[in-house]
Formats: sequence, structure tokens, C-alpha cells
Amino acid sequence: MYKHTGKITDLEEAIRVSQEALGSMDKDGLGRFPVLKNLGIMLDSRYERTESMGDLQNLIRIGREAVLSTQDDDLEKSLQMINLAARLSFRAAKSDIPQETLKDLDEAIDLARQAWRMSLESHTHRATCLENLGVFLYSRYRITGSSSDLEESLQIGRDAVNSMSQNHPDSVGSLTNLGDRLAAKYFQTQTVTYIKDAVQATREAVNATPRDDPNYQIVFISLGNRLVSLYKNTGALFDLEEAIRVMQEGLEIRNQDRQDFARRLNNLGYLLGERYLRKGSASDLSEAIRVGTQAINAPQQGENDQPTGLMNLATVIRERFARFGRIADIEEAISLGRQALDIAPEGHSDRARFRSDLGAWLGARYLKLGKADDLEEAIRLAQEAVDALPQGHADTPRCSTNLSNLLSERFSRKGQIADIEEALRLGWEIVAATPFGHPDRPIRLSNVGGHLHDKYRAYAIRITREALSQTSASSLDRIEILHNLGIFLGKTHSRTGAISLDTSDKQHLISQVAGLACEAASAALGSGQRPEVALSFLEQGRGVLATSIQDVRANVLELRDKHPELAEKFTNVREELEQSNTRKPTDTNQQSSGPDLDKYFDEILGQIRESPGFEEFLMAPSASRMQEAAGLGPIVVINVSVLRCDAIIVEQHRIRYVSLPKLSGREIRDRAQTSLGGTQTLEWLWDVVVHPILISLGYIKPPVNAEWPHIWWIPTGALCKFPLHAAGYHLRNSSETVLDRVISSYSSSIRAMILGRRQPNVSVSSQALAFLVAMEDTPGSAHLQFARQEVEQVRKLCVTMNLMTVEPKRRKQEILSYLNDCRIFHFAGHGYTNENDPSNSHLLLEEGRNEPLTVANLLELNLHKHSPFLAYLSACGTGRIKNDKFVDESIHLIGACQVAGFRHVIGTLWEVYDEQCVDTAVSIYKEMRRGNMTDISVCIGLHTAVRNLRDRWLCAGREEELQRSPGEPTSTRSVSREESKDDRLLRDVKLVEDSKVLGPLYWAPYVHFGV
Repeated sequence: MYKHTGKITDLEEAIRVSQEALGSMDKDGLGRFPVLKNLGIMLDSRYERTESMGDLQNLIRIGREAVLSTQDDDLEKSLQMINLAARLSFRAAKSDIPQETLKDLDEAIDLARQAWRMSLESHTHRATCLENLGVFLYSRYRITGSSSDLEESLQIGRDAVNSMSQNHPDSVGSLTNLGDRLAAKYFQTQTVTYIKDAVQATREAVNATPRDDPNYQIVFISLGNRLVSLYKNTGALFDLEEAIRVMQEGLEIRNQDRQDFARRLNNLGYLLGERYLRKGSASDLSEAIRVGTQAINAPQQGENDQPTGLMNLATVIRERFARFGRIADIEEAISLGRQALDIAPEGHSDRARFRSDLGAWLGARYLKLGKADDLEEAIRLAQEAVDALPQGHADTPRCSTNLSNLLSERFSRKGQIADIEEALRLGWEIVAATPFGHPDRPIRLSNVGGHLHDKYRAYAIRITREALSQTSASSLDRIEILHNLGIFLGKTHSRTGAISLDTSDKQHLISQVAGLACEAASAALGSGQRPEVALSFLEQGRGVLATSIQDVRANVLELRDKHPELAEKFTNVREELEQSNTRKPTDTNQQSSGPDLDKYFDEILGQIRESPGFEEFLMAPSASRMQEAAGLGPIVVINVSVLRCDAIIVEQHRIRYVSLPKLSGREIRDRAQTSLGGTQTLEWLWDVVVHPILISLGYIKPPVNAEWPHIWWIPTGALCKFPLHAAGYHLRNSSETVLDRVISSYSSSIRAMILGRRQPNVSVSSQALAFLVAMEDTPGSAHLQFARQEVEQVRKLCVTMNLMTVEPKRRKQEILSYLNDCRIFHFAGHGYTNENDPSNSHLLLEEGRNEPLTVANLLELNLHKHSPFLAYLSACGTGRIKNDKFVDESIHLIGACQVAGFRHVIGTLWEVYDEQCVDTAVSIYKEMRRGNMTDISVCIGLHTAVRNLRDRWLCAGREEELQRSPGEPTSTRSVSREESKDDRLLRDVKLVEDSKVLGPLYWAPYVHFGV
């Protein structure tokens, strides 16, 4: 009757009748089992409606009797066993007493195993037995944490899914259960394959479940949670985007579980915050805060969910503080963090991370307000967090990183060596525990590099800055401090010039002085010193490697001509320093221990500098020589430091500086992480850097009669990465651009310009050689279909300029041999920038990565005797340095060609487009031909080519680029990614950067370095 009416009264009556019938039977009677079975079915039905514990207890009692009432070889016995096991698992889930829960689960697991073994291979219930066994094992794992239970339940889940057809009624449940267990295995092992498989299994469950099915919301929400975990591991943007989409759609599912709804809000807020960090969209930040606020105000949050929601909201509010600098935001973030920590129960799984994050926010407030108590509390909380975590915990890297950074900050404040040593120890532990390819490995390595940097440099700079800032210091004391800095920088430069590039000594010297020259120059200007003093620091402390090699090569040749004995002494002691041995110097009886050899080197330098014409041997050029170098146009050195930013302008008749108050090192670093060539960046460069300089020079409008002024730019620090020559408001169709007012060239230093101009510009002879290399096909790299066409066009133009052309085998040794005799070297192919070791940046040849032409190879060349005219590097990023530690050293392919002896080098700051390279090269060589290969013809050629490209971009870009799909790939002569990732050279995909951009700024990265 109940089956037809569905009335509970009918069900109650049926149960009463069955119970009476059972009570009237003999306990050993043969007819008892059918009644037990039917009564169990009816009690199951009532339990599903009422969840009465009395019914559940009766079901277990009846189930036990039903199992005992069947024979071992009866298939019915296995069915009753699995039913009894299920009812025991229901009771275990309701129990609050762990011992009773485990007792019921143990019995359920034992019954399920027996039932599975008794069922035939072909029996329809065999898969159900197996599936239930997996469920019970997983339930026990969640209580005991037993790895063996999880592993067995996972294998059972895989077997169950594999054994079911797609249309099997239990397939959705099996897929969902498998996803749960795979996710658990991921959290246990942090192995990314498990969470990927969990996402796949849950996605299949979602696809197999109708949207109107009551289970749809469960599996769909599970998919969102899995995607959150996947993103946290991979850091992949497409995983983040899918997780946000699923979470947003999941909010539309209004189930009865309000606690779960609040949890979904928490997750969505977290994801939006992550996307803000990746993309920087203010709308994502605002939405993350709105959703996070909604989450903490949602009713019936769970005991564990409420503190998590508070921390998620605090995190995005802290990011708003980082963006806008409002102290109220960091105060609110700290307040929310304290609330979360106060209400989080001691057993909360994230309590240690809460402590650590609160410590990080207190550290941020310390940096803003300078309250020492904040820093001390931050370190205490971060240390407690690290101490509370068991070894191998997933939060250990995050918490250790926070502690490491805070200790480094305290070292910067107090100078206690123990702090920076502990910061480094933690940093190295984190890196060692982070596998290659992990999205956080680069930043963790960077943190260690920063701590090493702090240990050997920041403290000394801070003390020097403090000395210079003391109001009690007299002007004479300030001058003495700067004088001592100058001596240090000068000695460093001289010593670096005496040892070879591949020694650890030279690399160590670079790390010692990185950025110090810029700080010293700023301190000099800030203390009222003449700009010549500031320039002296920059010339001695920047570009140490490159200019020292050039210096020694050029000056020793002159010294040998006029003072051969001194030249021999200098050469001998330089070899002694290179080999770091203890040989006796050739003209002294002193033992050449380290300090004695240094002293002898200084004595030789003194003797050389006492000789007429060599007073400035291996020294920074004097003010008069720098002014002479500005004879062809002003030289603008833009100094960037934490103290201040200024443009030091060298002209023939004076040296002066222009303050750049709107420019800051922090903003430069922030923008360097985004688009270097976006229109917004070019406009920013114009406003804060270039326009004030042009006004000061009087370049306020385009030149008359094509009499172009010529500026040599020498940026410092991270500003070296930016295209100063392309700065301006190009979309206004006005003259508010550098391209429309001056010709631009670059140099690593004024000293490099002077040394380059000392080499004669040999006129073209009938024997002059143009050495051409076209690498249209490179192993492991994208095909460049226009490289051959480019070289062919260049060859034709070279012939018209009375140049012999040669295209030998495209192998390193062949190329190195031809470079010794060429007048022009033109390379069209792939370039690679090595972030960690810039001396290993290279041009790729026939043997791919096995035998490339590296920066180190080029630095070893000495081509100054025949002074080659032009190196044209038509490849990507030949002037790029990724690591800020080396930005002032010009250790890139362009710089290496200059050091080798090329008078001019044309290269790029980032990716260039394969097809466009042809037109650019043709335009430049035509101008060189028109100008008879004079120095200015190269500069005008590039300037004209870039302006033409810019104008075409403006005229045709809107029509052509806006018709193209934003994701359409374009072929570039691309550099590879970081070495920790796949090192194959791939074509880059260029997207429209913002609504103001007509298309990719393919004209902006071309640069000229030279005399």
C-alpha cells in the first residue's frame, strides 16, 4: 500500500504488522528470513524519511540476524552483509564518540570485504560491494589518517570507475567519490597529478549529472573546490580563470546548506584576489573585497570557516593597501587578522598560517610607519607559526618565507648578523623543498638572492647613507665620506680590469658594488656636491666588467708603445692576479702573497699614472674629457636610487643636473614587471623622465630643416630596461615624443663612448667584408620564414656599398674566425637571454643550445685593431638583462659586441617580429649607403626606420590590428623562458595591451649603442 500512496501511516502499519509476524515466529524457523528482509526494507524507508536513531538501531539488529539466517554459499548472504555494513557506517557517522565510530567502521569494512569475496564475478552487486568498501575505508582514513586506508580506498575507487559503463546508475557517485579520495591524496602528498586527476574525475561527474538532479549541486561545488586546489599548486592562469567561472556559477546554486554557501563565497573572494595579483585589475580587487565581506557576514558560518573568511578578506584589503597606500587598509587587515586568530580553535588546520600572515601585515605596517614594536611582534608571530608546523607541512614554505623576509628587514634596521644568517638558512630550506617547475620557485630563489644581497651590500649602503644624512656632519666630513666611496669604487674598477671575466673574484666584485655607485651619486648631489662628482661615482662603479675590459685593451696598447717596461710590469702583475698564485713578481724580491700582490699592483698603477698622458689610466674620465665627449650631442645620465632620481646632463660647455622628483625606483621596478613597451608606459616615461630633460635642453619642438639633435642616453638601474627613445604621447599625433624631437643613441657609460671614439673609423675598402648569418631554422626553435629574405636584402645593399659579403657555415668557431676580419656582422635569428648568468646569453646557431655564440665568447674577442663598424643583431632581446643585479653591467649581447670592438651595435630590448625585421634592416642599410657608412648614418638610419614603423603603426594599425583576433599569434624572434621551465624557443603571442593601443608596439624595442 505504501508504495502506491507514499503515506507514512501506511508505512507505519506495514512495519507494525511485520514486527508482530516476526514476534510470533520461532527464532530458528525457516520462514523467518523473508520477514526479516522485508522488515529491514520498510525500516530503511522510514529511516530515510525520519533519520530516527531507534530505527537505525533496529536495522542493525535485524541486519545481524538476517546475515546469520543465511547460508555461507547463499548469494543473499553477501547482500545482507553489505546492507548491514552500510547501516553500521550510518551509525558511525552519527556518533560523537571516536571509539564507537571506529568500532562500527571496522565491522563495516570487515563485512564489506566478506561480501565482495562471496559475490560472483558476474553478480550485479559485486561493484556495489567494492564501492562501499572504498567508502568505508575512506571514512576510517578521515578519522585515523591511515595512509594504507586512503591508498586502498583510492585503488578501489579507480577500479570501480573503470569497471562501470558510462550509463551505470552509480557512475556519478563513483566518480565523485574518486575525486574526493584523489583530492585527499593530493593534500597528503602535495603531488600535482592527484589534484589534476581529482579535477578530471569531478568534471566527468558534473558532465554526467543532469542540472535538475539533486546531486548536481554537490558535484559542481566539489569541482570548484578542486579547481581552487589545482590553481594553488600550478599557479596557472587558465586554472584560475576556470575556478572563478565555476565558483561564480556555483553561487547561483542555492542549496539548504548555508554554511557551504559561505564557504563558496570565501573561495571566490580568494580567487578574485589571486587574479588581481596576476592581472592588476582594480575591479577584481574591489569584487574580491565585496565578496569577502559578504562571506564573513553570511549566516551560520562554521567554526572553521569564519576565521578563514576573515583572513581571506584581510588578505585582499592588505593588497588594496599595497596599491593605494592608505593606512586605514593595513589597520583593517591587521584587525581582521587578529579577530581570525582569536576565534580560530586551537585545532584549526590553518592557525599557524593565520599567525604568519598577521605577522607579514604587521611587517607591512612597520615599513609604512616605522614602529619598531610592529616588527618585533611580526617576527614573534612568524616564528611561532614556523615552530607550530610539523615537518613537511604544506604551509611551511609560506610561513618560513614570511619569517625570512621579516628577519631580513630587522637586519636592515639593526644590523645583527644572526638575523640575516637565519633568513638565509630559512630561504635555502624553502628553495631545497621546492621542485623545479613549481610556480613559486622563482620568487623563492629571488628571496634568497635578496638576502644574500642584503648581507653583503645593503648594510654598508645604509650605514653610508646614515653617515651622509647626519645633520651634525660638517661639509668637510661629508666630502670625506664621498671621497672614501670614490676610492673604493676606483680600486674596485682597477682591480676588476686586471682579472679575467670568468674568475670568481670578478663576479664577487660585481656583487659588492651593484647599485652602490647610484647611491653614492645620489648622496653626492644631495649633499651639494658638483654633478661631476656624482658622475665620477657612476663612471667608476657602473659597467665595471665591460669598461674595464675595454679600458685595459685600449690603454695597454698605448702604454706598450710609449712605456714598454711599464706595460710589461702591468701585464705580468695582471697575470699574477688572474692566476691567484704565489709566484714572485719579476722585478721584486717580495713574496707575492695576496696582500703583497695587491700592494704591488697599486705601485705599478701609481708609476703608470705618473707618466705623461697616462694620468687617468684605468680611472674615470675627467670632467673635461666627458665634456669633450658631448661634442656630437648632449649625454644624459639618468641616475636612479632609493634616495632620489636625477638626470645629469653633459654638454660641451657644462655639466649640470635636472631633478626628476616624479621618478622613483619602486615605480620603475613595478612597471618593469608589466609591459615595457605599452602606450601607458611610454607616456609615463615622457611625463616623469624624458620631457623635463628635453625642456631643459631646449628641444621643445621638431627640428627645422631636418637638423636633428642627437642625445646619448645612459640610464641606470632598472630604467635600463625601458625604451627612453620611444617615450611620448604617440596617439595624440603631436610632437610630444622623443622620436619627433631628437635622434637617440645609448651607451653603458661615458667612458665606453670615449674609448669607442678613440678607435678610428676606417674607410670602406674593396676588401671590407660583410659577414651575414641567416638562421631561419634552428634546432628546438620556431621557424623564421623571413630571416633568409632579410639577409638576402642586406647582401644586395652591402654589394652596392662596396662590401664583399660572405655567408659561411653557421657554427660558432666559423663565426668567431670571420668576426676577426669583418666590417659588418649581421645576424638574423633567435636570441636567448639567460636570467641567472647573463654572460651565457647567446645567439643560436646550427647546433642549437649545444654550441651557441655566447656573451662570454664575444667578450673574449679583441677586435680593436681593425675596428669593425657595425654589429646588427636582428634577434629578440639582445640588449635585455632580466636580473636587476646586473642591469648596470651591460652584460648582454649588444654590450659584448661593443666590448669586442664594434663601433656601432643595433639590437633590441625585447621581442621583435620576424616579418618586420626585413623592412627595418633595409631602411637602415639604405640610409647607411646614402651617408657613406659614417657614424651618423647608422644613427639616422635607425631613427628613420623606427619613425617610419611608428607612423605605419599609427596609420594602418587601427584598421589591421583591430580586425585581428586578440589571441592571434604572431611570429617573433623570441627568447626562451626561464631555465627552470621548458627551454625550447617558442614563438611569443602578442595581445592588444589596452584600449588605447592600436596594435603591438613592434617598432619600440630597436636601439642603437655606439659612438
